[in-house]
Amino acid sequence: DVILLLSALAQDWQGEDYDILHRNCCHFSDMLCRRLGVGPIPDWITNLAGAGAQVWSDPTNPASLRQETGLRHAVSGVRAAAVIAAAKAVELEHELELAIKQTVTDGATHLMELDQRYAISESASEIACNAGDMVRAAADAVEQVNDATSTVVHKVTEAAIHRSANLACDAMTQVARAAPPIDSLGYMCLGTRKPGRKIRY
Repeated sequence: DVILLLSALAQDWQGEDYDILHRNCCHFSDMLCRRLGVGPIPDWITNLAGAGAQVWSDPTNPASLRQETGLRHAVSGVRAAAVIAAAKAVELEHELELAIKQTVTDGATHLMELDQRYAISESASEIACNAGDMVRAAADAVEQVNDATSTVVHKVTEAAIHRSANLACDAMTQVARAAPPIDSLGYMCLGTRKPGRKIRY
């Protein structure tokens, strides 16, 4: 069945139609997985090409039509940094989701341990019969549960803030490394001339 499916897909996925941004091997793999019935591939696999396509195409900017060759080379580094930053955003989002799930799982495990240690589930029936000392034991158990719940919420919030800060830092670092010097952009964009350069008539 897989061989037949590949033969069918080969009719629509010809080499001459290959496009590194819009129709590459990742898009083919996504289509193959969908046709196999296992669902799409993860977004973070195709995000780099998608981010590149979004950054590269800017039909709303008429100034881009007047850019000279030198300016195109100057901003190419910024384009590359923007692509990497956009791709990194999805990757970090995926990592953040996993971190939050792991934190919640750890918190749930801790709550189960507290339940077993203090017999919270069993305390409900015992309190009905022994309303004296059991009330104090139940109150202590509830306090422990509240502390554990607060810890889980704190860890989730801490993980979200940490990942968001890393994303912002990585994006700013990538753009700063790839951006051309401001004065060189001024020469190309504003038509200014370098010091000592004679004006030709």
